[in-house]
Amino acid sequence: MGARARVELNTTWERELLRSHGVRNAVTLHTETVKTVAQGLAPRGSRTKNNWNAIRNNLAAVVALDATGWRGNVVVEEDRRVFHALWHDLDGGWKDRKGGRHRGNRFLKRALERARDE
Repeated sequence: MGARARVELNTTWERELLRSHGVRNAVTLHTETVKTVAQGLAPRGSRTKNNWNAIRNNLAAVVALDATGWRGNVVVEEDRRVFHALWHDLDGGWKDRKGGRHRGNRFLKRALERARDE
């Protein structure tokens, strides 16, 4: 004999669902995935050194509850002393101190696209 379930849809069913623990776990999982992919795609100066100001060391996954439900964000460079990662994602790139132009590689956009494809 099968299990019986009673489902009632009221005006707040969507809000209750989006604020549940299962949705929080799913949002946390996907936010961590985006952060991990972004860390892998982030430009790095050296393969042997692990500098404190490297882009991959300044990415954080944050999951928070707001009025509509759980939201996940990948925060770039919480530390104010590090301000270079966003220059790598600009459309026009950036200029160094000598005036040389560098094209942005859009690693954050590629990380979001890869996570969306999976």
